[in-house]
Amino acid sequence: RGTRAKQELEKLLGCDDMLLQMNAVEVLSLLPPEDASDLIPRLIDTSENLSGALPSCLLLCASRYLAHAPSPPPSIAAKLSSSLSMRLRQSKGQDLVDALSSLAACVASPGGLSALSQCDGYAQCVAACGESAESPNEATRLAAFLALSNALASLRGIRPGLAPPPNAADGR
Repeated sequence: RGTRAKQELEKLLGCDDMLLQMNAVEVLSLLPPEDASDLIPRLIDTSENLSGALPSCLLLCASRYLAHAPSPPPSIAAKLSSSLSMRLRQSKGQDLVDALSSLAACVASPGGLSALSQCDGYAQCVAACGESAESPNEATRLAAFLALSNALASLRGIRPGLAPPPNAADGR
């Protein structure tokens, strides 16, 4: 029964109606992490091939998954880190705010921060967030500060040994 429901949600992601797509993403984000793990890589891949509001929703869903999954697969964390770092480097305006919001959602838990910090794209995400904190655009600055604030709050909750030590060479 659950598999059929997920298949229907996947079909909605492929349809031409943006409202149905966004509703499907919202429903997917409500699934327990163990039920969504097979869909998350597809959401990230799909987000990289689109522009507009839908990719932001897809990345936000994937970020929430990573933040709340008990032990997310490293491959998903790496894929999300890579996608976020690319978006943070290339985006402007509202797309940048959306990418920063996805980063903020991802690092909103010690598990999400720990998983992301193990990835190659993490240093680029941190650097882009720091640059965005100095942006003249207020929405961009606020989104960057939210990501930084969430990361600091999560850092307090990480048990020793879960996150790698800081490394000045790569920006961590």
